[in-house]
Amino acid sequence: MLPPGRLRHDHHRDLAAPCRSCGGGLLVIALFQLSLARGAPFGSAALGEAHQGPPANLRVVSAVATAIWLLAALVVMGRAGLQVTPLPNGLIRPGAWILVSVLAAGAVLNFASSSPRERFMGGPFSTILAGLCALIAGADPVAS
Repeated sequence: MLPPGRLRHDHHRDLAAPCRSCGGGLLVIALFQLSLARGAPFGSAALGEAHQGPPANLRVVSAVATAIWLLAALVVMGRAGLQVTPLPNGLIRPGAWILVSVLAAGAVLNFASSSPRERFMGGPFSTILAGLCALIAGADPVAS
């Protein structure tokens, strides 16, 4: 067994940089959601500018979103063959394609938002992550 963070197979080395970039971006989203869950006044950059500080029900939604984005980061790292995820290989590839769809839908919603911050920050950020994730999802399967 390889140490954590080491590649399982050499031909996946070319995916290490995109996976780390995408995984890092997903961690940024998770930290942002965690800050919203804790009541940070970033509502003008999320939630369509509807709330400066999110109410209790949206804090719960942000807490759940934090866990989902952390899982997404594990999927991306697992897809590249990095030994940082306990997820089985059979869930990683479909999970990566689901993540491409979620990120692309998020980009569309951000670009369509009435919030300038969502349009000019969230839209491009989600688009870049969706592209990186598509590159990662479409790569050859990881050797077990």
